[in-house]
Amino acid sequence: MRIYFFSEGRAWLKLDGEYAGITDGYPRFAEFGSAFAEWLPFSGEAVHFYIDDAFFGAPHEDVCAARAGEERFLLLRPRKKCAGQGVEAQLRAGGTLYSLLRFGGTYLACDGPDCALIRLKNSYTGADMHELTLRGEQLLLLRGEGTLAIARGTELLYEGAADGFDEAGGKVTVCLRDCEDSVLTFDILHPQERSVAARRAALPAVRHIALFERVLHGADCSDCLCKSLKGRAGELKGYLGDFCAVVPPTESARQKYGDAAAGLVYRLEEGLYDIKWFRAELEDGLVSNIFPAE
Repeated sequence: MRIYFFSEGRAWLKLDGEYAGITDGYPRFAEFGSAFAEWLPFSGEAVHFYIDDAFFGAPHEDVCAARAGEERFLLLRPRKKCAGQGVEAQLRAGGTLYSLLRFGGTYLACDGPDCALIRLKNSYTGADMHELTLRGEQLLLLRGEGTLAIARGTELLYEGAADGFDEAGGKVTVCLRDCEDSVLTFDILHPQERSVAARRAALPAVRHIALFERVLHGADCSDCLCKSLKGRAGELKGYLGDFCAVVPPTESARQKYGDAAAGLVYRLEEGLYDIKWFRAELEDGLVSNIFPAE
């Protein structure tokens, strides 16, 4: 089987003890049936696991796995290790005492009228932790390395990427890094109130991918569609299903389905994904039809 290897940051890869090259965010593949893998990040601890077809049903905790027909994909996403253990920070906000804990992972303990222990990403070393008053509500604000967590009582309102946060207005800004270099802005108390603004036009060769990305982000995609489909733009999300990412076609997929193909990524469970190829037909640069490639 053909397996593509990616990693967050650069890493060395060995297969059955033999050096196989360096991985990063660009696609590199190998073809084999099974192998013992050693993946060593330039900065971080090595990850070891045995690759066979069964691995793509139960991957290693530091590796995300995806399947697309006969092809397979592996992404090394090593979790930052938490040195030591204990209480790193503590703060009372809105009647709840919050404690940022280190015990083999990062946790937020909430002690108030109700109690909860919430697992967080390991990106809050030396985090900025303070109370936020927003529209009369007292919230906990926790800033990490490119991430943001906001809690109300025992409810985690948001944890994820944040390139900016307006404390006065409660608006989170996330740079989506898609074909149109879009920026997502949403209200932390009303996340359904969101807007997506493109900062550049997609190149003609990836206009169909930009369409799928707009559907994913909940942006208006009517101007990507031909005249007969513009009125049906709102139906695309229901038709395509609950996908979580869009990827360009591999060399094999492009040969089978053409240049106007794209992969939609569907989450099966934590760390495990399925990729389905879709084809688009275009007329005068606008999408006139979308259908599953297989």
